[in-house]
Amino acid sequence: MANTRMFTHIIEEYVRKYPEQWLWVHRRWKTRPEGERALY
Repeated sequence: MANTRMFTHIIEEYVRKYPEQWLWVHRRWKTRPEGERALY
């Protein structure tokens, strides 16, 4: 748990410093409300 917290903190620091470099590739949102366009 401590390692996960540490790695998450480090990643968060880099994302905040260089937001234009961040790309989320995991399909986190698999469903959408009815009538909404697809995200992926």
